[in-house]
Amino acid sequence: MKKISLLILLSLLISTLSYSQITITSSDMPDAGSWYRMSNTANLLSINPKNTGANYSWDFSNLKFSSQYIDTFISVSSTAPTYRFIFDNFLNPDRKATIATPEVTNILLGGLAIGDPISFFRESSSVFQYEGFGATISGIQAPMQNQVPDVIYKFPLNYGDTFSSLSYFETPSMLSSILYYSKKQNRFTEVDGWGTVKTPFGTFDCIRIKSVINSKDSIYLDSLGTGFNIPLPTAVEYKWLAKGMGTVILQVDAQEIMSNIIVNSIYYQDSLRKNDTTSSIAVNSDENFNIEVFPNPCNGKCNLSINLNKNENLKTEIFDINGKLIESINEKKSGKYIYSVSLGKGFYLIKCSVGNKTYFKKIISQ
Repeated sequence: MKKISLLILLSLLISTLSYSQITITSSDMPDAGSWYRMSNTANLLSINPKNTGANYSWDFSNLKFSSQYIDTFISVSSTAPTYRFIFDNFLNPDRKATIATPEVTNILLGGLAIGDPISFFRESSSVFQYEGFGATISGIQAPMQNQVPDVIYKFPLNYGDTFSSLSYFETPSMLSSILYYSKKQNRFTEVDGWGTVKTPFGTFDCIRIKSVINSKDSIYLDSLGTGFNIPLPTAVEYKWLAKGMGTVILQVDAQEIMSNIIVNSIYYQDSLRKNDTTSSIAVNSDENFNIEVFPNPCNGKCNLSINLNKNENLKTEIFDINGKLIESINEKKSGKYIYSVSLGKGFYLIKCSVGNKTYFKKIISQ
C-alpha cells in the first residue's frame, strides 16, 4: 500500500509541476522592433469563449486560417514629428508612450475613414495602456491622445486578479472644422482562467483574460450641422497570454447582445502558411554561429553581421512578408563579416542556413 500511495503522490506532483500557474509581467510584452505573424480564422462558430477555469485545457487546434498579417511594434522616436510632439510626452512622464504599432487597416472615426493609423501604447513595470493614435484625416496628420488612457493590463497578472479602467477621448481642436468625436469607455478585466492553450501554432502554458467593455460614442459633423450619440453593444475581449510571447497567443473579440455572446473575430500567433500548410520557422541557437541585424528598425539600409567560428557553407536569404525571395547569397567562409542590403518599406525575414541548421532574424524597414 505504501508503494502505491507513493506512486500516486509522485504522479500528482508531476502533474502539478507540468501545469503550474504562470504570472505575466511587463517583460512578456512587445518591444520596439518586435513583430508577430498573426492568422485570422473564418470558422467563428468553432469557439465557445465562455469556457474557462483553473488548470483548464483549451483546444483550438482545429482553427483554419483565412488570412495573415504582421503585427509590428516600433519606437515612438521613429514616428512622425507631429506624433512625437504629443506622445513622447516630456511634460507628463506618466503619459509618455513607449511603443507604437501601425494598424493593418484603416479606422472609421465617427463614420469618417482615416488613413495610415498608428496606435501608441505606454508600457511600464505596472501597466500596459493605450494612449491614443495618429492618422491622416482630410490631409491633416493628426495626433489623437486619449484624455484618460485605456488600461489594458495591470502587472503582475495572476489568476483571480480583477481591475477596471475608465477612459475618455475626444478629437483635438485642429479637427473642429471637420468633425467632433468623443468616446467614453469602461473596461472591466479579470484573469478568469489558467492552464494550457493549444492552437495550430503550438501548445502553451497560459493565463486567460476576459475584458468587458461598455462605451458610448458622440459625433458631431460640422458639414451636416448635426450630431448624435451612439450607445454601443457590450464588447467582450478574451485573450490567452503566455510567457515571453510578446503579444496574445489567441484573441477572441465578441459582442454581448441580450446575454448572448456573438463572436466577431478570432486571431492567433502563427507561422507562415500557404494553402493551409505550415512553413515552419524553427529557430536554432549555436555557439558556433551568430547573426546580428543593425539598425533595426532601419530606414532602407540594413547591415548584417555574421560570425562563423569555423569554415562552413553559408546560405543567406531575405524574404518579404509574402514569402517572396528578395536576395540570396551563397558563401563558404569563417570568421566575422558584414554586408549591407537595401530594402523597401516593409517587414522582412533573414534566413541563414549553415549545414543542417537554420537561423532566422526579423527586420523592419521604415
